[in-house]
Amino acid sequence: MSLFTEDSEFSEEELAVDDREEAGAWPRFWSRLFDTSLELTILTAAVALLLPDLYRATTNHVAGSFSGFGLGILLLPVAIIVDAIMLTFFGTTIGHALAGIRVEWPSGRSLNLQTALSRNLRVYVVGMALGIPVICLFTYFMNYERLNQGQQAPWDDTLGTRVYNVRSTTNRTVFVAMSFVALHFVNAIFTHEFDRASAGSVLRVEPAKIPLADPDPLDPMINHYPAPPVPVPPISDPIANELIVAAAAVKPRMIDPNTRIDRAEAKGRELTYFYTILRRQIPDNQFSQIHLKAVRDKACASPPISKLMHDFHGSVRSVYQMPGDAKPLEFTIRWSDC
Repeated sequence: MSLFTEDSEFSEEELAVDDREEAGAWPRFWSRLFDTSLELTILTAAVALLLPDLYRATTNHVAGSFSGFGLGILLLPVAIIVDAIMLTFFGTTIGHALAGIRVEWPSGRSLNLQTALSRNLRVYVVGMALGIPVICLFTYFMNYERLNQGQQAPWDDTLGTRVYNVRSTTNRTVFVAMSFVALHFVNAIFTHEFDRASAGSVLRVEPAKIPLADPDPLDPMINHYPAPPVPVPPISDPIANELIVAAAAVKPRMIDPNTRIDRAEAKGRELTYFYTILRRQIPDNQFSQIHLKAVRDKACASPPISKLMHDFHGSVRSVYQMPGDAKPLEFTIRWSDC
């Protein structure tokens, strides 16, 4: 019967001596990045599909990838726990298996869940700096230098665990690194398609629901102001693309006896409507006050426009050309104005 147990102050795993080759810094680095990215990809996809409002609120859509700091930092502790569970029940992770390395006790036994969680928690704090951008680069470099000098990583030094070279080669390490890069391309494609689908459900509405933008095919003004051709939108921002299409659908028309909408345009996530006032009936300052309130109330009450401003940080701008004025009146509505 062994005198030592895993719960002892000095267990047989800690006292064991072996001459197996330990893994180098690069296989460990790339396998960790791959595992973390894969776990974050799966978790983020689950949030995007099950909790789309949370996904939009915490993900940087401009970046166009899952590198949006908000959601990534929130999910990183969960990914660390998932990684520990995989390590416990399968004895390895996908990244470790691809890189040909293995985390074990010196005796050759696999880690139990408590040890795996404890180790990953130390990796999360000391190795990854809680996922905080820039700072984590310094911790990566410090631990890389430590391993290159023949020392143990802080978490392995504290717990007595080791990372062994099982079948690690340079080709395997390069393959894991390339897989990590490929995973980011998959992330970008998923984010782009999800944003397009989300934008379509938000912005592809009946024209009458977009304030002052519903074209009337019977309006004689249309023939005097032909609609510009629909531009080919870029693929970098699907929300901006949807606004370009919505703006191109706006045709010139009289919206009341004194006001004509001439056109609309989209730049980034700002949608601009251009109007001409045919007859001046009130002073410009009074006109601005009345129309600002009317457009603000209509925009804030419109589901697609309010969603554009709230979820996608967009804005709606109105430009009024007054008779006899060289400079038009204009104002912009954002979510903070609602």
